[in-house]
Amino acid sequence: MRIGIHSGPVVAGVVGGTKFAYDIWGDAVNTAARVESAGEAGRINVSGTTRRRLSPTEFRFEDRGEIEVKNRGAIPMYFVEPNTEQPQGRAEAAMEANKSEPQN
Repeated sequence: MRIGIHSGPVVAGVVGGTKFAYDIWGDAVNTAARVESAGEAGRINVSGTTRRRLSPTEFRFEDRGEIEVKNRGAIPMYFVEPNTEQPQGRAEAAMEANKSEPQN
């Protein structure tokens, strides 16, 4: 599984006449899809825009440089992981809680 995250404005709404679905649209959605495509399996890839919104005390960032993506040009990207060198933050606490849950 690959995860790509980008931050920005979106438009959301319900579509369909008989079978309804909730969907979101916008440049941020398209960019997130490109960030995901440029990632690696088992890693979370974020854009520079998203990196600026995340806490450096809770996360570690691996700078990947600017990566060329289709219809967008070069986008700064980073792999992100919990910062295990700092006291336990919300993200790490959630990951630890998930580890203790039984796996089916």
